[in-house]
Amino acid sequence: MGALARGISAACAWLNQIVWGVPMLLLLVGTGIFLSVRTGFFPCRRARRWLSVTLGALLCDRKTARSSDGGTFSQFQSVATALAATLGTGNIAGVAAALAVGGAGAVFWMWVAAFFGMMTNYAENLLGVVFRRKDAAGRWTGGAMYYLEDGLRSRPVLGRLARPLAVCFALFCLLASFGIGNLAQANTIAGALENAWGLRPALTAVLLAAVCFLVLVGGGKRIGRVTEMLVPFMAACYVGGSLLLLFANRQRLPAVFGGIVSSAFRFRAAAGGAAGSLLRRTVTVGLQRGVFSNEAGLGSTPLAHAASNVKNPAVAGAWGIFSVCFDTFLSCSLTAFVLLSCTVPTVPLPQALLHLTDAPQYLAASPDAAGQILPLFAAEVQAAPPPTFAAAYDAVCYGKSRRLPTRLDPSLAAPDSYTNVLELRGVPATDPAGRRLRDADGNPVLTAIFITRPQGAALVACAFRQRFGETAARLLSVSVLLFAFSTILGWSFYGAQALSYLSGGRGQGIYRGVCVVLTAVGCVARLDLVWAVCDLFNGLMALPNLVGLLALSGVVVRVTRAFAVEPAGRKSVRRAKKVKFRATRR
Repeated sequence: MGALARGISAACAWLNQIVWGVPMLLLLVGTGIFLSVRTGFFPCRRARRWLSVTLGALLCDRKTARSSDGGTFSQFQSVATALAATLGTGNIAGVAAALAVGGAGAVFWMWVAAFFGMMTNYAENLLGVVFRRKDAAGRWTGGAMYYLEDGLRSRPVLGRLARPLAVCFALFCLLASFGIGNLAQANTIAGALENAWGLRPALTAVLLAAVCFLVLVGGGKRIGRVTEMLVPFMAACYVGGSLLLLFANRQRLPAVFGGIVSSAFRFRAAAGGAAGSLLRRTVTVGLQRGVFSNEAGLGSTPLAHAASNVKNPAVAGAWGIFSVCFDTFLSCSLTAFVLLSCTVPTVPLPQALLHLTDAPQYLAASPDAAGQILPLFAAEVQAAPPPTFAAAYDAVCYGKSRRLPTRLDPSLAAPDSYTNVLELRGVPATDPAGRRLRDADGNPVLTAIFITRPQGAALVACAFRQRFGETAARLLSVSVLLFAFSTILGWSFYGAQALSYLSGGRGQGIYRGVCVVLTAVGCVARLDLVWAVCDLFNGLMALPNLVGLLALSGVVVRVTRAFAVEPAGRKSVRRAKKVKFRATRR
């Protein structure tokens, strides 16, 4: 099984180098730049306009928040479902992974992707509403596959490719709903619960699969009702906790911001080839994680907005701008600043072991960390480990328990960076009934010691635990659980819509069953394999969608001009319908 997982991971890595190469990055950012220029940088110049029909309408118009007449969702439910799909592991585990691989500069390129992604997401949602249809039950249904098929059908060059592109997008979306929507989110949930509560991934798999089944069996209506309750609560909890932590570390924030900008361009002395390689990795990782987080360019969010009761296509587009701003500029930025503003003490490993308990300790992973661990491990097992031990292990356990075969990078550097952290935790002894054994002073009896390097959501939990204690870390794990669970629900709706397009509305029950099973599998899957699969499906989804956005940019421009100068009333709605009529019959 291990060899199979390594083979799949290697294949995904090779395919990712092709799918996420320079052409894809240029196409993603270039599409956003092209649409921004054609619409006169609408998100910036008309910020008051799109804010009035999103936040303003949400606060002042009850129908926007509650009524779903004519659609599966109300406008608020549609944006909640879209945010549920985007506010997930990309905001927490994804940002931590980006910092670990690309450094602080990756955050800057996430911002670049989000800035131009606002217009990309706007165009997707707008076209999703312009070209949506009624299903057999009389509810609205739409998405990238519909504007690819109907919008490109009359184009002289792309007309023959309209149907194949639409089918490819729907197929990739269906596969992505299993990767980005199930495996990655379930993996993060299992890791967060194990780190904070000691809950075994196998038990998490059973519980999570059962809850997902109860929600998914109710279809889109139940998903909308659940997400409109979860999203505001979980967003408020995470944003509030992050702001408190940043306030406690406010003196480091200017240095953190300066480090993000300077690291984005590698303003430091380095060999030319090495500097270019580092810069390319920073840009690539930042753009990848930016797209993974806000999903601008994937064509996923139109699936939710087209199913709402929104009448003006530009209003649905405005919700897309709001989603990207909230997701990347607020949520992802908070995670990055939390990680980069926190520090851990540089304490020698032998000294930390003198005060070892069953509670975790966190140390900076200095370059000589491997040299400190190896002698301790060798003395315990009475045999020197192989010379490649430091490059082959990332978690070390010595004592009566067995060691864990993952990786430890012997060249860990930058001890002031919170992405290089070691966690030390004693493993308490238990009696046959599972109760912890204690000595005469009431301290737990330890039988082994784990030395691990936290990753993903566990790294963010370290930051909260360092400042606010174990309770805060456990509350964060609950927030992570809600983020990832809501993403599972949002993407299950996306996948169901894609399957409905491919199969003519059949197979929904089978699809929900597969989602439940894969959610359980994701809890015990390898993290690196999960991320590799998700990156691959993201890129494959984006390709046909970006072709459609560029070909239909004229429709976006005409609807946007009408929306920018007129109130969002009946007149602009009629004009949008005329634009659709002309686009489908040219």
